Amino acid sequence: MTKLKGPKFVQYFQPVIDGLRDLGSSAKPREVYAWVAERLSVPKEEIEGTTKGG
Repeated sequence: MTKLKGPKFVQYFQPVIDGLRDLGSSAKPREVYAWVAERLSVPKEEIEGTTKGG
């Protein structure tokens, strides 16, 4: 995955859009999360990590 400048979550915008399209333009957040996690090599630390806000 290409790293973009700015907030880290921005790099997931396009994969989330792609996932929503693939899932029929409507999906629960957990479904999109699973779709993205299956298709991208997201480090385990990032999946299990938390933000400053929790």
